[in-house]
Amino acid sequence: MSRATQLMTDLAEDIAAIAERFSDHEGMDDSHVAEWLGQFDAEDTPLALRVLGRTRYYGQVEIRTMAKQLIDVALEQAKVRGMTRVAFVAAGTPGSGSSIVIRAAREHLAIRAKPLLDMLAVSHLKPNEYDVIVFIDDFSGTGTTLTDWWATVESSVEPTNAAVWLGLLVATKDAVTRVKQFADWVHVIDQLPQKANVFAKGNTQFSSTQKTRLHTYCQRTGAHREYVSGLGRCGLLLAFKYGCPDNSLPVLWHPSPTWRPLFQRRGI
Repeated sequence: MSRATQLMTDLAEDIAAIAERFSDHEGMDDSHVAEWLGQFDAEDTPLALRVLGRTRYYGQVEIRTMAKQLIDVALEQAKVRGMTRVAFVAAGTPGSGSSIVIRAAREHLAIRAKPLLDMLAVSHLKPNEYDVIVFIDDFSGTGTTLTDWWATVESSVEPTNAAVWLGLLVATKDAVTRVKQFADWVHVIDQLPQKANVFAKGNTQFSSTQKTRLHTYCQRTGAHREYVSGLGRCGLLLAFKYGCPDNSLPVLWHPSPTWRPLFQRRGI
């Protein structure tokens, strides 16, 4: 009997609950969860279960709800400041998480009668056509991706004379600090505390022994050293319906000959 099969027997209820929690992620079912758990040594099964129990997961319903909240907060702030001409744009490259968030919010934007633009449309705007452009993204771990993206689009946005706002579903404090270099206003629905980093001293969800063991498994995935503690040493445990950020620990997302991840790096 394989270890995964044994786990399916011994931990049937736990595994079923985990699979149900992550059910809208591509390829997720009881057997997939059991196979992931089976990669941990028997004595570390409680650690693996703790990792999944502490993983923040944003499914389709949560993403849609958070996107609506982001739009409503931005519009309320605009109203307070006397800004009536507000447009929304997906930050980042086409096909990225921001595009998925915008699609989830499309109906709500229509209800609020606010335009949804792409970067091509932004580049053709007349000066002062909008008071504010709200760029939307799903997640930022270090802020690097967004600041790099901004460097490529700033020349298209600046002539509009619109205020630049940024709305994020999820972000770390460090990321928010960094993106404030270019955004006039930043709002995050779920801002992660420093202790969200598994390896941070302030993280008490895992003991020092558990952190050492978990780091060993991260190395076992074969991930490059820059990803072993999560890109940017973010040490996060989080995933979305459509993928898992590389700022999360590689045990969750890194595929290799020595490791089968639980989540797709980029899914549907």
